Amino acid sequence: MIHSFYGSLRAQRPLHEFATAFELTGFDFQITRSALRSGEAGLTIEATPSPSEGLELAGEIDDACLDPDDVLRRLALAMEADGVAFTLRLLSADGVVRVTYESDR
Repeated sequence: MIHSFYGSLRAQRPLHEFATAFELTGFDFQITRSALRSGEAGLTIEATPSPSEGLELAGEIDDACLDPDDVLRRLALAMEADGVAFTLRLLSADGVVRVTYESDR
């Protein structure tokens, strides 16, 4: 099953510049024009610039690869370690926020 998530990174950097921080998760990432992908984690992250937030994120995690909660938690830990202010929200199948990770900054 595919699980959706959304969030924001409050930094004015293009998504590909976060690749090093995302590598702190231990997942292998491929960078495309507007997305980061990890086949190992079943993860796709797309970003849209936002004047107020930095980057708005939307993504999917395939639970056939890894537990979506664990994947999002590892992303949150990586962003925290990189010093990036963030919010990440994992949605349930009916679109309700199931888990929220947010930086202390």
